[in-house]
Amino acid sequence: GELLLSRAVLSFRRYYRLRDRAAVSSTLALLGHLFNQGMAHELLSLQILTVLLEGDVPTEDSVDVAVGYLCTVGRRLSEVSPAGVHAVMERMRGLLHEGSIGRRAQYRVETLLKVKRGGFADYPPIPDADELDLVEEEDQITFDTGLDDPGLKMEDHLDRFRYDEDYDGGDGGRDGCPGSPYLDGGSAASSSSPTLLSGSMAECRDCDCDHGGTAPT
Repeated sequence: GELLLSRAVLSFRRYYRLRDRAAVSSTLALLGHLFNQGMAHELLSLQILTVLLEGDVPTEDSVDVAVGYLCTVGRRLSEVSPAGVHAVMERMRGLLHEGSIGRRAQYRVETLLKVKRGGFADYPPIPDADELDLVEEEDQITFDTGLDDPGLKMEDHLDRFRYDEDYDGGDGGRDGCPGSPYLDGGSAASSSSPTLLSGSMAECRDCDCDHGGTAPT
């Protein structure tokens, strides 16, 4: 989870620097949902909105992206940091009243004000949450990763497979038949496919484990 969040933050930094609006929007969609699900701290969302709206006259793209991001995180952010949301909305109102942004951006801000008055009712933090098996809030881990943290790394080396020469002899934590990663401690994993399960059972035919004795025909 922390690696995913770090990579998303670094990607946002890069795409924002390149002024790649589409990539920034897609990255913020991920970051917004990570916040809604309790993985990212609210400070990160407030930092992102501050960056998007900084300067005397932010660009129309920045305002548009900020509106979209606030719609995504607004409901939950209003619960955990109402003062932060109030400050962002005041900034939006200021831009609207000054008339310093274009017509499209003005329309987006007006739409946001209506959404805010409705309590972000049309933007639930987790759609269909009642139908999902979610981790209990007290068991969730929230990472305090910040937008300007200097120690963030992509760790691209984790994307490449590296052969472990000691794997066969060093995996002392697995019980049962060696070479059978789909069985643990004598019980078959229910998620294994029939083909994989049959192969594992066949390997146990001549061993002393209690995985079932004989392979299915």
